Amino acid sequence: MAREGGITTVLLVLAVAACVLVPFAWERDLFDLDEGRYAAVALDMVRSGDWVTPRLNDMPFLDKPPLVYWIQAAATTAFGSSELVARLPTLLGGSFWVLFVFLFARRWTGSERTAWWAALLAATSAAGFAGSRIGPQMDMPLAACVAGALWAAWRSLERPTRTASLGLGLAIGLGLLTKGPLVVAVPFVVAVAW
Repeated sequence: MAREGGITTVLLVLAVAACVLVPFAWERDLFDLDEGRYAAVALDMVRSGDWVTPRLNDMPFLDKPPLVYWIQAAATTAFGSSELVARLPTLLGGSFWVLFVFLFARRWTGSERTAWWAALLAATSAAGFAGSRIGPQMDMPLAACVAGALWAAWRSLERPTRTASLGLGLAIGLGLLTKGPLVVAVPFVVAVAW
Protein backbone atom coordinates (compact mmCIF):
# COMPACT_ATOMS: atom_id res chain seq x y z
CA MET A 1 0.00 0.00 0.00
CA ALA A 2 2.82 2.47 0.81
CA ARG A 3 4.20 1.91 -2.69
CA GLU A 4 0.85 2.64 -4.29
CA GLY A 5 0.08 5.91 -2.51
CA GLY A 6 0.03 5.36 1.21
CA ILE A 7 -1.27 8.16 3.36
CA THR A 8 2.24 8.98 4.61
CA THR A 9 3.54 9.57 1.09
CA VAL A 10 0.45 11.58 0.13
CA LEU A 11 0.80 13.80 3.20
CA LEU A 12 4.53 14.23 2.59
CA VAL A 13 3.94 15.32 -1.03
CA LEU A 14 1.24 17.77 0.08
CA ALA A 15 3.55 19.16 2.80
CA VAL A 16 6.45 19.63 0.37
CA ALA A 17 4.12 21.28 -2.16
CA ALA A 18 2.81 23.63 0.52
CA CYS A 19 6.39 24.45 1.61
CA VAL A 20 7.14 25.52 -1.97
CA LEU A 21 3.88 27.32 -2.72
CA VAL A 22 2.86 29.03 0.54
CA PRO A 23 5.92 31.09 1.62
CA PHE A 24 5.31 34.80 1.15
CA ALA A 25 1.87 34.25 -0.41
CA TRP A 26 0.66 36.88 2.06
CA GLU A 27 3.20 39.53 1.01
CA ARG A 28 1.29 40.96 -1.94
CA ASP A 29 -2.01 42.77 -1.48
CA LEU A 30 -5.09 41.59 -3.32
CA PHE A 31 -4.62 43.66 -6.46
CA ASP A 32 -6.38 41.80 -9.27
CA LEU A 33 -10.06 42.68 -9.69
CA ASP A 34 -11.09 39.06 -9.23
CA GLU A 35 -8.98 38.63 -6.09
CA GLY A 36 -10.73 41.46 -4.31
CA ARG A 37 -14.15 40.55 -5.68
CA TYR A 38 -13.99 36.89 -4.66
CA ALA A 39 -12.58 37.72 -1.23
CA ALA A 40 -15.41 40.24 -0.74
CA VAL A 41 -18.00 37.58 -1.64
CA ALA A 42 -16.53 35.27 1.02
CA LEU A 43 -16.52 38.10 3.56
CA ASP A 44 -20.19 38.80 2.76
CA MET A 45 -20.93 35.12 3.41
CA VAL A 46 -19.29 35.35 6.83
CA ARG A 47 -20.96 38.65 7.74
CA SER A 48 -24.46 37.70 6.55
CA GLY A 49 -24.36 34.06 7.62
CA ASP A 50 -25.86 33.13 4.22
CA TRP A 51 -23.58 30.50 2.70
CA VAL A 52 -26.12 29.41 0.09
CA THR A 53 -26.34 32.49 -2.14
CA PRO A 54 -23.02 34.20 -2.86
CA ARG A 55 -23.43 37.97 -2.63
CA LEU A 56 -21.33 40.99 -3.43
CA ASN A 57 -22.45 44.22 -1.77
CA ASP A 58 -25.75 42.56 -0.82
CA MET A 59 -26.50 41.70 -4.48
CA PRO A 60 -26.57 38.04 -5.61
CA PHE A 61 -23.25 37.18 -7.26
CA LEU A 62 -23.86 34.02 -9.26
CA ASP A 63 -20.99 34.29 -11.74
CA LYS A 64 -19.18 31.23 -10.38
CA PRO A 65 -20.09 28.16 -8.33
CA PRO A 66 -19.55 28.58 -4.58
CA LEU A 67 -16.76 26.15 -3.52
CA VAL A 68 -13.92 28.70 -3.56
CA TYR A 69 -16.08 31.17 -1.63
CA TRP A 70 -16.97 28.47 0.91
CA ILE A 71 -13.30 27.62 1.49
CA GLN A 72 -12.44 31.29 1.90
CA ALA A 73 -15.39 31.92 4.20
CA ALA A 74 -14.56 28.90 6.38
CA ALA A 75 -10.90 29.98 6.56
CA THR A 76 -11.94 33.57 7.34
CA THR A 77 -14.17 32.30 10.14
CA ALA A 78 -11.32 30.20 11.55
CA PHE A 79 -8.33 32.51 11.01
CA GLY A 80 -9.66 35.99 10.24
CA SER A 81 -9.38 37.96 7.03
CA SER A 82 -5.98 38.20 5.32
CA GLU A 83 -4.30 37.88 1.95
CA LEU A 84 -3.14 34.35 2.83
CA VAL A 85 -6.67 33.28 3.81
CA ALA A 86 -8.04 34.76 0.57
CA ARG A 87 -5.47 32.76 -1.42
CA LEU A 88 -6.05 29.51 0.49
CA PRO A 89 -8.24 27.88 -2.22
CA THR A 90 -5.57 28.40 -4.89
CA LEU A 91 -2.79 27.23 -2.56
CA LEU A 92 -4.76 24.09 -1.69
CA GLY A 93 -5.59 23.53 -5.35
CA GLY A 94 -1.93 23.90 -6.30
CA SER A 95 -0.83 21.47 -3.59
CA PHE A 96 -3.33 18.84 -4.73
CA TRP A 97 -2.39 19.41 -8.38
CA VAL A 98 1.25 18.72 -7.45
CA LEU A 99 0.12 15.56 -5.63
CA PHE A 100 -1.62 14.28 -8.76
CA VAL A 101 1.46 15.06 -10.87
CA PHE A 102 3.45 12.96 -8.37
CA LEU A 103 0.95 10.09 -8.51
CA PHE A 104 0.81 10.10 -12.32
CA ALA A 105 4.61 10.22 -12.65
CA ARG A 106 5.13 7.42 -10.13
CA ARG A 107 2.54 5.19 -11.75
CA TRP A 108 3.71 5.95 -15.29
CA THR A 109 7.44 5.49 -14.65
CA GLY A 110 7.44 3.14 -11.67
CA SER A 111 10.04 5.39 -10.04
CA GLU A 112 9.51 7.23 -6.76
CA ARG A 113 12.53 9.42 -7.49
CA THR A 114 11.18 10.47 -10.88
CA ALA A 115 7.82 11.21 -9.29
CA TRP A 116 9.45 13.53 -6.73
CA TRP A 117 11.30 15.38 -9.49
CA ALA A 118 8.05 15.72 -11.46
CA ALA A 119 6.25 17.06 -8.39
CA LEU A 120 9.02 19.59 -7.66
CA LEU A 121 9.04 20.65 -11.30
CA ALA A 122 5.26 21.14 -11.23
CA ALA A 123 5.39 23.12 -7.96
CA THR A 124 8.14 25.44 -9.19
CA SER A 125 6.81 25.84 -12.74
CA ALA A 126 5.15 29.09 -13.76
CA ALA A 127 1.79 27.32 -13.90
CA GLY A 128 2.19 25.73 -10.49
CA PHE A 129 3.87 28.57 -8.61
CA ALA A 130 2.09 31.57 -10.11
CA GLY A 131 -1.22 29.75 -10.54
CA SER A 132 -1.23 28.80 -6.87
CA ARG A 133 -0.34 32.27 -5.64
CA ILE A 134 -2.58 34.40 -7.81
CA GLY A 135 -5.85 34.00 -6.15
CA PRO A 136 -8.49 33.63 -5.21
CA GLN A 137 -9.09 32.31 -8.69
CA MET A 138 -10.97 29.21 -9.70
CA ASP A 139 -8.38 27.89 -12.18
CA MET A 140 -5.93 26.12 -9.88
CA PRO A 141 -8.65 24.38 -7.83
CA LEU A 142 -10.23 23.38 -11.17
CA ALA A 143 -6.86 22.05 -12.41
CA ALA A 144 -6.60 19.92 -9.25
CA CYS A 145 -10.12 18.58 -9.78
CA VAL A 146 -9.45 17.77 -13.45
CA ALA A 147 -6.19 16.02 -12.50
CA GLY A 148 -8.03 14.11 -9.77
CA ALA A 149 -10.76 13.07 -12.21
CA LEU A 150 -8.17 11.90 -14.76
CA TRP A 151 -6.25 10.01 -12.06
CA ALA A 152 -9.37 8.26 -10.75
CA ALA A 153 -10.54 7.42 -14.28
CA TRP A 154 -7.14 5.97 -15.18
CA ARG A 155 -7.07 3.90 -11.99
CA SER A 156 -10.60 2.71 -12.71
CA LEU A 157 -9.62 1.63 -16.23
CA GLU A 158 -6.67 -0.32 -14.83
CA ARG A 159 -8.69 -2.01 -12.14
CA PRO A 160 -12.27 -0.97 -11.40
CA THR A 161 -12.76 -0.41 -7.68
CA ARG A 162 -15.24 1.38 -5.53
CA THR A 163 -12.46 3.73 -4.36
CA ALA A 164 -11.63 4.78 -7.92
CA SER A 165 -15.32 5.36 -8.68
CA LEU A 166 -15.76 7.40 -5.52
CA GLY A 167 -12.61 9.38 -6.33
CA LEU A 168 -13.91 10.14 -9.81
CA GLY A 169 -17.27 11.25 -8.45
CA LEU A 170 -15.63 13.38 -5.76
CA ALA A 171 -13.25 15.06 -8.21
CA ILE A 172 -16.03 15.84 -10.68
CA GLY A 173 -18.38 17.01 -7.94
CA LEU A 174 -15.77 19.35 -6.46
CA GLY A 175 -14.90 20.56 -9.95
CA LEU A 176 -18.54 21.36 -10.68
CA LEU A 177 -18.69 23.33 -7.43
CA THR A 178 -15.45 25.11 -8.41
CA LYS A 179 -16.01 26.22 -11.98
CA GLY A 180 -18.86 24.27 -13.50
CA PRO A 181 -19.01 21.76 -16.35
CA LEU A 182 -15.46 22.37 -17.57
CA VAL A 183 -14.35 19.64 -15.15
CA VAL A 184 -16.34 17.14 -17.23
CA ALA A 185 -15.37 18.53 -20.64
CA VAL A 186 -11.59 18.36 -20.20
CA PRO A 187 -11.39 14.70 -19.07
CA PHE A 188 -13.90 13.82 -21.83
CA VAL A 189 -11.67 15.40 -24.49
CA VAL A 190 -8.63 13.57 -23.05
CA ALA A 191 -10.50 10.26 -23.01
CA VAL A 192 -11.68 10.69 -26.62
CA ALA A 193 -8.17 11.65 -27.77
CA TRP A 194 -6.68 8.69 -25.91
